Amino acid sequence: MDEEGTMTPLDGQQRLTTLFLLHWYAAKKEKVYEDKYAFLSRFSYETRYSARYFCVELVKFMPSFETTHSSDIKNQAWFPFDWKDDPTISSMLVMLDAIDERFKDVPDIWERLENKAITFYFLPIRDMGFTDELYIKMNSRGKPLTVFEHFKAELERETKHFLSIFVNSFFKIFLIQKI
Repeated sequence: MDEEGTMTPLDGQQRLTTLFLLHWYAAKKEKVYEDKYAFLSRFSYETRYSARYFCVELVKFMPSFETTHSSDIKNQAWFPFDWKDDPTISSMLVMLDAIDERFKDVPDIWERLENKAITFYFLPIRDMGFTDELYIKMNSRGKPLTVFEHFKAELERETKHFLSIFVNSFFKIFLIQKI
């Protein structure tokens, strides 16, 4: 958590996304006043721009509750066709349908959420002397990464670096020739 209160999770993004979706579902199902769920608009993905924009649009969206949420959302003008193939967005749509299936007959979900029906333990790794590099060294099961996983991460990093140099050089050359 930084000085401004922004939390950037090292792990648990899927759990946090599920909590975001559950809060969204409860707010929309129970027609909660917008000011009560406005905090949902601060949920964001740093590196996945499509998921970031999807969350922005989702918070503003009121589902019909007459069909599956995934169908309802996919039929909105703000939902680009290529998002159907985005694994993060697809997973969120599947989760919304699963949440609806599980909670459609459960009353007072929002009130239960407000009364701390869900809690979890927050472990600030910086306070323990660790850095974000811990994530690079550990996978989701808490085991050290394999040699191949290290190689893949390094290859991706070097590829991004090379591509950045190439694109910058290309534009410099292109702009110089245009002038």
